[in-house]
Amino acid sequence: MYVNKNTIAICSEGYWNFGSDQINVDFPCKFPTVSIALEETDTLDKAADAIRVELGYKPMFPPHSGELDPDECDDVGWYNFYVGLNGFDDLIVDGCIEAIVQSERAEDNEQSYLIPLTEEERVEIYKVLDEQLKERFGTSCDQLLEEARLEMIELEEYRAKHKEGF
Repeated sequence: MYVNKNTIAICSEGYWNFGSDQINVDFPCKFPTVSIALEETDTLDKAADAIRVELGYKPMFPPHSGELDPDECDDVGWYNFYVGLNGFDDLIVDGCIEAIVQSERAEDNEQSYLIPLTEEERVEIYKVLDEQLKERFGTSCDQLLEEARLEMIELEEYRAKHKEGF
């Protein structure tokens, strides 16, 4: 997938979620995460459609080449796209973009599909996201991860004080 500011764009509302995850290598290791909502683009739509078509579902969007009759598409639906940042991996951007089907007519409505990313794509996506965050929202990928880390620490401290509720 070709990555640039036209193929990857943070949604105009600037929607992101802070969280945390844990991996158990030799011991539990908790790390901050940020999930960022992306705008729907032709590139992302085509990637999600390709995955769904391979699984036997109708695509949401007909290819521009006219290979597919629009009647053979689920053209009332769309995808919600999300990409994750994490404080564990050196590349920071998760290894995939999540595409969630939004179509009440589709058998796989609200099903989540993962669009795999190469290391090069992850590096480029980080650059694009960081630039967009700075230009449009006055923050950065690193600042969002730091906010997620502080929120994770705060939640852990709260849980330690209120053990009976967890």
